[in-house]
Amino acid sequence: MDLSIKLKKPINAHGRDIEELHFSEPTGQLVVQLGEPYFHMAGGGFRELPEVTVNYVVRLAKVPRSAAESMAPGDRKAFFAKLLPFLLPSEVEEEVNG
Repeated sequence: MDLSIKLKKPINAHGRDIEELHFSEPTGQLVVQLGEPYFHMAGGGFRELPEVTVNYVVRLAKVPRSAAESMAPGDRKAFFAKLLPFLLPSEVEEEVNG
């Protein structure tokens, strides 16, 4: 699985502009530490929790918090969409994407 997203708006991290964000797969321990980056909505589906998603960006993409917080909302949501399959059972993921 491709663990990268092309950013629509580059971010500055480690003294350079980053146009593509590469990240690692989350571990169970990390999910316990950071919590889920979403909550289930009453009518079905999920709502992203931006502050938790930013924590995942920092840890998985190894960028400073300031860079993660400067991500365009659409880029952050693209990261969240790539992260979600690792956090959901396959049958729930099929319902979300189906």
